[in-house]
Amino acid sequence: MTRVRNKIPPVGMRMIKSAVAVFICFVINLILGGTRDIIQSIIAACICIQSRMDYSARTGFERIAGTLIGAVFGYGIALLLRFFPHMEAFGGLPKYIIISLAVVPVIYTSVLLKLNNSAIMGCVVLFSMTLGPVGNDPIAYALNRVVDTLIGIVVAIGVNYFELPHHHNNDTLFISGLDDTLLNMNESLTPYSKIELNRMISEGAKFTVFTNRTPASLVEVIRDIDLHLPVIAMDGAVLYDVRENEYLKLYMISGGTVGKLLTFFESQNVNCFINTFIGGIAVTFCPERMTVTEENEYLFFRKSPYRQYVHTAFPDKHEAVYIYVFSDHDTITALKENLCQQDFSKKLKMKIVPSKEFPGNDYLRIYSRNASKRNMIEYLKEYIGVDKVITFGDSASTADIVIHDEDTNKVIKTMRQLYRPLGLKKKK
Repeated sequence: MTRVRNKIPPVGMRMIKSAVAVFICFVINLILGGTRDIIQSIIAACICIQSRMDYSARTGFERIAGTLIGAVFGYGIALLLRFFPHMEAFGGLPKYIIISLAVVPVIYTSVLLKLNNSAIMGCVVLFSMTLGPVGNDPIAYALNRVVDTLIGIVVAIGVNYFELPHHHNNDTLFISGLDDTLLNMNESLTPYSKIELNRMISEGAKFTVFTNRTPASLVEVIRDIDLHLPVIAMDGAVLYDVRENEYLKLYMISGGTVGKLLTFFESQNVNCFINTFIGGIAVTFCPERMTVTEENEYLFFRKSPYRQYVHTAFPDKHEAVYIYVFSDHDTITALKENLCQQDFSKKLKMKIVPSKEFPGNDYLRIYSRNASKRNMIEYLKEYIGVDKVITFGDSASTADIVIHDEDTNKVIKTMRQLYRPLGLKKKK
């Protein structure tokens, strides 16, 4: 399926809030008789409008800290320039040397206080006090600078905090597919989706994902999401807690059925990779002798720190989470047809998945018959104590809301409307 890149990004709420904050700063300045340095207020307001309230507060604090740091060093240099007018000699070269050297302690002080983001603001204030029209009273200038910055910060936090009445549907579980649904063509979330999704999760939204990927592959693409709930992976075979690195529920292929599968593959002269658990650790058993295609696939994925491979014989009668065969399309298709003719295949769920990394080759993925999205969702509902579930996917047969891949932000836009509808919750 072809993924289409969005050419024109939408106007976000942060842009609108920034415009509102700037206008409020102008109004405040008019009320105060136009006596404030409005530029400092609107700059502070724009910088402090962030995607989340905690980000706004942090940014505001860092901007005030930077203003104070720069003001201290700027005041010292301003006094030095006043009492030593010879600093203007040679076109002001001595003054410029001192100002340049002062950049070091301003930045170092910010780093020392673990306020790295304050450094640039400190430098701006330093330059304003040493190169701008400070007047006869550097202390008054510094204090006014802090006040003007505070006006912008307070306005920004106020605008960020204000919102129309919304009801938060924290008793609904939202589950989204991953590939061709939530991720864009670069296999990542858009900045908008990451910000809005993390905002809703921080407000209490119950959100997780469903994917055919293994947990190892999944962790790499959702690392920027603050997931609190376990994810449904391996096509419904496992329920995995990302934060605790723990498997909460497994649908395993029995040891007897695994043995029959291995015998069948041996008769077909094909290799397989077996995913299972040894001592509570997820591992993949590799074939002792790989084909060139299999070895290329193995060498590509073994670099991941989330995957554990072993090169020994699979333990007799041991269960498996899932088994896969990797080969060219024709081989995989014929293998599946032959496997479906075996009596024990009734205990299995089989799926052919094309390889993105190695075009022309497919995976034959084999799971327990009980491994399904529906079964795992029912278990997850009971696990977290919810009754209502809304699913997002690319097929009407597997999802409540179908998402077409021309808009990779649609999942989060739709979820936002469902999770935060306008108005207060109606009493029952």
